[in-house]
Amino acid sequence: MKLTPHTRGTLLGTMLILSTLLCVQAQDKFQFRQGGYAQALIQVGAPNAQPAVGNPSSEAGSALLRMGVRRAYWGAVASYKGWKVEGQLTAPGTHIDLYKMYIGYSPLRFPAWYAQVGLSPVRFGMELATSSRDRETIERAPYYKDLFPGDVDLGCLVRYTLPGGARAYINHFTAEAALLGGNAKYRVRKAWPDALLRLEAGHRDALMDWRCGASGYVGYVADDSGMRWNRYYIGAHLRYALFLPFGTAKLYAEGIVGQHPAPEGKSTAAAKDLPAHDAMQPRAFTGAMAMMALRANRCPVEGVLKYSYYNRNRLLTKQMQSGRMPDKADFACEGVSHDFLLGVNAYLHRDKVRLSLYYDFVYRQTAADDAFRPVWARHDDLASLALQVAF
Repeated sequence: MKLTPHTRGTLLGTMLILSTLLCVQAQDKFQFRQGGYAQALIQVGAPNAQPAVGNPSSEAGSALLRMGVRRAYWGAVASYKGWKVEGQLTAPGTHIDLYKMYIGYSPLRFPAWYAQVGLSPVRFGMELATSSRDRETIERAPYYKDLFPGDVDLGCLVRYTLPGGARAYINHFTAEAALLGGNAKYRVRKAWPDALLRLEAGHRDALMDWRCGASGYVGYVADDSGMRWNRYYIGAHLRYALFLPFGTAKLYAEGIVGQHPAPEGKSTAAAKDLPAHDAMQPRAFTGAMAMMALRANRCPVEGVLKYSYYNRNRLLTKQMQSGRMPDKADFACEGVSHDFLLGVNAYLHRDKVRLSLYYDFVYRQTAADDAFRPVWARHDDLASLALQVAF
């Protein structure tokens, strides 16, 4: 592992905090738990496939083979009388970095309320708010890589959870509001924070579990010249699980629309280096995902079918009709893509070990014809064998 001076300082600070929490635990009976998980991948794909481990192949016409640790996490949580402190380290590849570090508090007299401040994952929508440890597919829908290139942010959050009985029609409701000041790792630290609001309601009983929610995100990114570019997203999601005698059938759906700025030739909303304003391109986008999964009770096997739609620039056709024609390489950043995934998960050792086999095949817009209609190409197929171990 490569340890930078910043990483060494982070590790030392984390060890000191955890050591202090362990000592206090013995004196005041704190609740303390630690754990984590690791994910390893072997991927074989077409030359233009987007692997989660390593970099795309630079050899024209050659398939790629990538293998390694996608990501590993280890963390600890200590709580006492409504207070909670959590720290988590991550190893994405060949280095160690800080992933979470925050302090939370829930008043004993008003347990429905919770507040926290520090570095934590951004809770937008459904897939972004769900850890890869718990998702049926390790990778999220492709639009999340563009909209939230860094899925953790420094800020504060307030949450209200409605206490509900099992017989109530709505026995689950949460409302979350957060102010996010940016993550210096991705050069998105700003003078004013972004704002996020997330609502989710649903019902769970012995027969089913359904949740529906809505999210909103408003903020900006600043380029190297100091100019601000507006960034806003609106999303809705639905989760439905039906508990059958032979297994559990699950249905997921999510949609996101909005606008995000990105450099020409790139599709990420925020990157490590943003050019001056003359090279920025604000884009109106649409993203959607639907997934079905069926898990058997007697046999710990689960089948997954997932579809993702991503229109990176809804105004691209009008812009081309007005005379703007992107280069062929830029269609990957501004065109439409359809991603299909077939997968099988096998759960072992009380779900602490998961073996997954995924096959992704993607149709991407690579050009436009004389009528400005998309020209499609399928050349991004990717097969993945994944192993996840929780500890």
